[in-house]
This record gives sequence, C-alpha cells and structure tokens, in this order.
Amino acid sequence: MLMTVRARRFHAVALLAAAGLVAAAQEPPPPSPVLGAPAAFDRQAVEQQHLRLAAGTAIHQAAARRTPLIARLEAATELPVVDRRGPWAQVRYRGRLGWVLVDEAALDRSLPAAPSLPAVLRPPPVAAERLDAARRHLGPQRSSRTVAGYVLESDADDAALLDRLARLLGRLDAAFAARSGLTPPPPNGELIAVFARRDAYLAFAAADPQLPQVEVVGHASGGVAALAAEGRPPRHLESLLAHEVAHLIIRRTLGLNLPPWLEEGLAEDLAYCRIDDDGTPLLGSVNDLPPVRLAARTFAVADGAVFFAERRAGGRAALRELRAGLRRLPSLAELTALDAAAFVGDGRRLHYAAGGFLVRYLLDGGDPRLAAGFRAFLAAVASGDEAGGAALAKRLGRDLPALDRGFRRWLREGPG
Repeated sequence: MLMTVRARRFHAVALLAAAGLVAAAQEPPPPSPVLGAPAAFDRQAVEQQHLRLAAGTAIHQAAARRTPLIARLEAATELPVVDRRGPWAQVRYRGRLGWVLVDEAALDRSLPAAPSLPAVLRPPPVAAERLDAARRHLGPQRSSRTVAGYVLESDADDAALLDRLARLLGRLDAAFAARSGLTPPPPNGELIAVFARRDAYLAFAAADPQLPQVEVVGHASGGVAALAAEGRPPRHLESLLAHEVAHLIIRRTLGLNLPPWLEEGLAEDLAYCRIDDDGTPLLGSVNDLPPVRLAARTFAVADGAVFFAERRAGGRAALRELRAGLRRLPSLAELTALDAAAFVGDGRRLHYAAGGFLVRYLLDGGDPRLAAGFRAFLAAVASGDEAGGAALAKRLGRDLPALDRGFRRWLREGPG
C-alpha cells in the first residue's frame, strides 16, 4: 500500500513509540474532542458485493467520464465493489481502486446474472466470527441484554453503570432520526461490547483486521461497537457510547464509506450532547466533560487511515479549541475534501470539532432553510447521491465560501 507523506510520518512515530524511543513524559496535547477511533471502513463487508463487467469496460481514476483511465478490461471480469455512489461503482482491479460507470454497456450478459447492486452499500448482518472474537475477549462471566435491537454485553461488575448505558443505547436511534430526519433501519445483530479492563479491550482491538496495532478507547467496526470503561467517568462513557453507536446507525442509514467530515461530524453531534437522567440525549446541547488522559499515544496506519489515541474531552472543550483555532481551521471546501488519512492527520482535533459543529450550525444555526437543506442532503446521500462539499452546497442553495463565512461567524457568536 502506498502511503502519503503524512501517513509515512505518522507510521514512523508509531515505530519509534513501539521501540520505546519516544519519551512518554512529553507534554500531553491539549484536550481532544475526538471520541474513540476514527470510523473503520468495513472493506470485507463491502466486498461481498461484486459486479460482472463486460470486456472493454473502462475503469476510471475518479467517478467522472473525463478522468484518466486506470485500465480497460480485456475480457469479461467479475470485480469486488468497494463503494457505490449514484451510477458509479468503485471496484478493485489488480490491486488498484478505480471507478466504473454501471450502465447496460458495462454489464456482461454472457456470465450468470449477478444480483442487483443497490445504489448505496450498507452493512450486512454481523459475522459470527466478529461476535465470537468480542465475546472471547469479554470472557465467560460477561452479562448480556438486548436493548432496542442491539445486544449489550459487558464484563464490568457495575450494574448501575450498565443500566445507565442501556438507557442511552435505547434512545440513540430515535435521537439520530430526530436530528437527520431519516428513520434508521433496525439494528441487524449489532453488538455493543463494554470492556471493564482496557487491556482486554486493546487485545480485541489488536485482533480486529480493520485496526491493526492500534491503541484506542473505543471503535466501531464490522457491526461491533466496543469501548473500554477502565478509568473513565460515567459521563465520558455515555459520550463515547453515543459516538461509537452513532457510527453503526449512520452506516445502516446512509451507507458505508462516507467522507469523514460527514460520518464523524454526525457522530460527534450526538457525542457532544448532554444526557438526561433517563438516558435521553438533549439534542443541540453542549456537554462539558473534564479531560481524561490516556496512558500513551500510539500511531499506526491501517488501510490508508491513521488511527490514534490521546486525551478526550467533550463538546465544550471542542468549541473552545475551534474558537481559538479559527485562523488554522480549513475552509469548508478543504474540510469536505479531506480523505480519512488527512482528516486524522495534522489538525485532527480541529477537523473533528469542525465536523461536529458544522452539523450543529446547519441544524441549529437559526436558519430553517439550512436545516431543511441539510436534511434533504442526507436523504439524497441515503439514496446514493454524492456526499461531498459541492453536493452539500447545491442542496443548501449556497456556495461553499458563503457557507464558510456564516459558519465562522456562528462559531464566534452563536453556540453556547
């Protein structure tokens, strides 16, 4: 796999840290608004879909007719599908990724009929081996309960804490529906694994094919949302649970492999909410969590994305950092164009905070036209339309520079 310069630099940090060559006593970074690992792309789940393509089919570098070709198929070929947006499908061909326009000319009729490909690829039911791996690391003494279609399992001996998390879990799908205007498909066997000990969680994360050698406190991958409870106050765990379960909901509702500004922004929007005593997220509110310092920072590169662990804090800290870093904040055109590696590279705390509060601005910024336009944009993405900045601007009826100016003004003056 070819790495970007930024990815190579982060990979070098990971190797130095693993060798003990990075000082553990260095000054810790400022509180991070990021909750858990960046969303892992479920490539194995996606590649259960295939296209049978005719000889002569063009494979483009991007999802546009006038982009350069990677290859042209010499014979009818069946290729795994990595992503799907509108009439274009991203496929893997001889180790490279490219885009094909799925039309009558591209589909090969001499091969057995392939199942129809949906406009948006959504997660399949959780594989049994994923469930077995999580349960093996939780151990035989784990508790289990079903909550609103999810399975919540934990080896933590704290009934009050698990009751608290269960109340929140039972309300997250409704909270996302209220924010997005979309009704999420019901959970399809997804597991929420709460590990009492951080070392047990890290052992599970290390065995995850999407997260090799990564040190984090929570992630969502392959239909399992997992988090470590050790050393974290209940309010932190609620915020972390909201973020990771939001990833499962978003993938069921909007599809896999969304751009990071959108998926992480929607997840942060829920994670920033204060939680009522009955487990209800107070939508649009901003929580204020004291920072929690993790033992170390570890960097690794996984499938083109950089995963990391550092201190976590809530929405109030994220907002303070955004306001202090407005001059360093990328424009909305730049933010919405970032791929996963760049999103979690340099400036990652600002990127996560900007994604979360961009969602807040669009939904709660005081302009009902923006809220209606953003919900229309989400509905279009759920149907297979583009999810980039240009598509967002078109749905909102404003260009990105105008949106950027309004967003920055709102950050300075608006959210409390």
